[in-house]
Amino acid sequence: MSIYWGHLTAAAPIDPPSNSNPIQSHPKLSVDHGYLHHRTTEAPVLAPSHPFRRAVARYGRNASRNAIRTLLASAGVASLLIYPVPFLYTTDFIIAASNLPHHVWTAAQPLRYDAAITPDITMRSIWIHSSYMQALSPDVLLSALELQDELLGTTQDFSPGRYSGLPPPDDPNALLSPAQRDSLHVVNGLTDQSWAFQSPLLYWNCSRERILADDDILATVNDRKNQSTPANITLRHSIVFSGKRFEDRRLLAADALVITLLYRSASPVGRQWEKIAPSLPSKVGDKWDIYPANGQVSGSQLYEFKFRPITAQDSIIFAVAYAVALLYFLINLTKLRAIKSKIGLIVTVIAQIFLSIVSSLTVCAFLNLDLSRIPRAAYPLIVLIMSLEHILRLMNALIRTPSEDSTSNRIGYAFGEIAPAALATAIQNCAILVALSRVVSPGVSEFCIFAAVAIVLDTFYLSTFFLSVLSVDVRRMELGDALAKESMRRNRNSNQNRNSSWVKRILEGKIALSTRVAGTVVVLGFVFVAQSHFFGDGHISRRLSQLYGGKSLEPSISSPSKTSLLKEIHQARSPTSWLLLQDHDAAHEIIRIINPSAYSYIARVYEPLVFVKKGSNRVPRMKESILSPAVLDFINHQLTALVFIDLLVVFLLRRLTAYLLPDDKAKREGLSDPTEEPSLEVATLSGGHGLDIAMLAYSSGGYAVSVGLDRKICLWDLNNENRCYTISDPERDVGIRFPVLAIAIDEDSDWLAILSSDAVTFWNIATNVWGPIVAIETFNQKPTAFFLEPSPSSDIPRPVIVWKNGAVVDLEPTSGESSEFMLCSGLTCARQLLSIGLKSFTLSYQALDSGDGILHAFIPHEDDDAIFLQNYGDDRAISGWCGWPEAVQTKKRIDNPGVWRVLHDGSAIGLRRRPRTEPRNRQHQAISSVRNRLPSAKSQEVGAFNCWELWRAASGDRQDIDEVTPLFPIDEDPGQMIVCDPGPGVKFGESSVAFAFGNVIKLAQLSGHKTSGINEVSHESLMNMPTRRRKGGTVARATGT
Repeated sequence: MSIYWGHLTAAAPIDPPSNSNPIQSHPKLSVDHGYLHHRTTEAPVLAPSHPFRRAVARYGRNASRNAIRTLLASAGVASLLIYPVPFLYTTDFIIAASNLPHHVWTAAQPLRYDAAITPDITMRSIWIHSSYMQALSPDVLLSALELQDELLGTTQDFSPGRYSGLPPPDDPNALLSPAQRDSLHVVNGLTDQSWAFQSPLLYWNCSRERILADDDILATVNDRKNQSTPANITLRHSIVFSGKRFEDRRLLAADALVITLLYRSASPVGRQWEKIAPSLPSKVGDKWDIYPANGQVSGSQLYEFKFRPITAQDSIIFAVAYAVALLYFLINLTKLRAIKSKIGLIVTVIAQIFLSIVSSLTVCAFLNLDLSRIPRAAYPLIVLIMSLEHILRLMNALIRTPSEDSTSNRIGYAFGEIAPAALATAIQNCAILVALSRVVSPGVSEFCIFAAVAIVLDTFYLSTFFLSVLSVDVRRMELGDALAKESMRRNRNSNQNRNSSWVKRILEGKIALSTRVAGTVVVLGFVFVAQSHFFGDGHISRRLSQLYGGKSLEPSISSPSKTSLLKEIHQARSPTSWLLLQDHDAAHEIIRIINPSAYSYIARVYEPLVFVKKGSNRVPRMKESILSPAVLDFINHQLTALVFIDLLVVFLLRRLTAYLLPDDKAKREGLSDPTEEPSLEVATLSGGHGLDIAMLAYSSGGYAVSVGLDRKICLWDLNNENRCYTISDPERDVGIRFPVLAIAIDEDSDWLAILSSDAVTFWNIATNVWGPIVAIETFNQKPTAFFLEPSPSSDIPRPVIVWKNGAVVDLEPTSGESSEFMLCSGLTCARQLLSIGLKSFTLSYQALDSGDGILHAFIPHEDDDAIFLQNYGDDRAISGWCGWPEAVQTKKRIDNPGVWRVLHDGSAIGLRRRPRTEPRNRQHQAISSVRNRLPSAKSQEVGAFNCWELWRAASGDRQDIDEVTPLFPIDEDPGQMIVCDPGPGVKFGESSVAFAFGNVIKLAQLSGHKTSGINEVSHESLMNMPTRRRKGGTVARATGT
């Protein structure tokens, strides 16, 4: 069993513990899962072997390796979604574009028919149709003027202010003269008899002569779109027309002229309208088809129109919400000490939120949603909470990744860890929001849809824009080095109690509940507050009970009423949708007339009296698009400009990245560093031996030594093109007696010691000359360990031999004297120790029952930085460190491991034979002797060398860097002896392992790493003896216990 001790960290000195041996103190080294359970509310994390997590981790690695391309892709999508916003939204609602949110709460919602509410005003209207989309022809305008004069009296040159001060008529049921009618107009004072009307004919002041003299009706309508009525109500296109068609942001056609009367409950003008309307079929029935045919409209609906500016209380609530979100972000930002460029991270977060919001506006415009009913301050808040949730989780996951790993692997692993939970959270929140949109009031419903769209787009920008910027920062800025030292820089106040309060741990970000459910809580809280605070009549509980009972969520209306959408006349827009489309500023203007101190009014809206000119062709020439007019207008006139702007943005961003990264073309292309590619590279050291290599050793100076069955000892200089020097050749000298039992190289790579059956022989690596020979009796027994230690009296190091019985022999090379002593069962340190901690601790061993290789890793808990190596009491706990019971254990099993060694980062590299898929023919297995092992043509055909492969496995539960690669490329000629079992393996530096494979050395190294010049002594040289004995096969594994 080999033991790998991970990174050591040191803290302030403490008193020596009563027992400093962690293995003896905690013989089981088990994890208390109950303890971990109550310490975290983290979302479940998929196992690294899960296919979905592996897929998203692979995407994260590819996005990191191609950060610039990913950034350009996200910029291209962002420009496609941002450029249309000025064309799809407006602030005046005149051009049929969506209205941007204001600092107000607005609504136009129907009330229940049985609601016991007295309306403030009553609204009656007539709709005048001609052929489909031909309502703006002069003859239709003149006919509409006739109908208007029939209902209201003469309206030519309408100016009711001239008759101010006239007394009301004595008989309220008598027909009114124009003067009496105008004296009751609301412009002359608000009374119970007041009235007002809206008509497109007011563009010409209701003058027949002006209409006939107008040569360009469309120009007049578009130029006078901001004209006001005598009641100071703007004649918006949405009010006086229905079924509009726009082109280049100008009205092109309309399907209906809409004349609307607004009157108070006791208004004689309203009674006159109600009295005259039933007589119109007999008067004008020869020119018009009238719906209903008798002219009597009885169906009505109560509507509430609201326009409420945000109050001081609302402003305080929004300010507190933003402050809390910002404070939480800054607190977590100060925890991320690996982020030196905090301003850069803040700018990136703001940019991502901006992209998500503006892109969501474009999508909502295509969905024809009205977002102006909720104050604009609510929209960034929701996206901010959602973005921070995933960004902070990604940064924390990145910091927890091993600093020795490549940047792309770290980002890929971190993204693979948080992406499934982030996606699940996004799907969960979207499902909740879509469900709520069916039971809340219309304004809140559209806000829910916006929030769902923003969540989807924010997840997209997180996985593209933020991921690419983070990859650039890790490589090009200080973040890379800081990430490796982050855990060492945390504040470790020795007097801090680990059992801090739950609230404090939330503020410190140590409990994932603070980010995992914060977005959902904020969104749901705001939806419920908005519903109850402003839309009081649409209680969610009542609407949920309706939905559960299978009832319609729409308010009940009068039972005698029938649908007002007359299919036979093919109305371009129904009266209901026309009413809900009205601009909220129009409601504000009416509120200022009726009750300036109020924020809403109730109106009883009657279904319109519809007039269709006889002989009209009401069949549409083409089906009306489901897209809004503003969207269609943008597609028809701005699509080319959109493509050009998008390509320009991508090109300029590409040039900007080339300017910011001028020194490294590879990094401009993909920002790939030398350690990006995780694949194993295989090098071959050949030409030194004629028979199998039985022993290997390596030194930190870049030298390797091999001993073969041909009785040759070769020195390989890895710093000098892998040159091979033969130290001992039986054909030239007999200085070394074989068999060689062990070899060792000192730390300075100056001396090589060769232990044979009766002596230790030294070889000077620097001068290539033999050194002293020290006699020793070994009885041809292989030692347990053999290494060199510096000698205080000589430049030649002292050989130290450890035998299986615990005896240690220390030889003096100059005098030849030796001393022998026995190892004791335990060692005790007599002096005070520093507080030593382990960043990771890995045991590698092979299971006796199955023969599988096992990497048993211990890592600190997520809230901690290191494992405390010594015992400690509760009063001695170091902040940020944990004990062995709290450490997280992971075990990884490797099937058929073969020969393997553990690297510096805790991962393992091995060489094995792939299991055959079909029974082997024993006749082809028969090999007479070692000398007859040159490959034959037939053996090459059956793949004598293709069955060998190299594998790499990471410690812990990480599988994103696990890989398998063939030992021989397909086009490589092995040119060596056939091998049944590999020889010994030894670790070459921190990232390479050498395997003896027949008479050559196969050097497996991680790409981008060098095998020489690493300041590390390979302790594999402590035990370098022949291992050509047959490995335990099926019988050995079956009998092992």
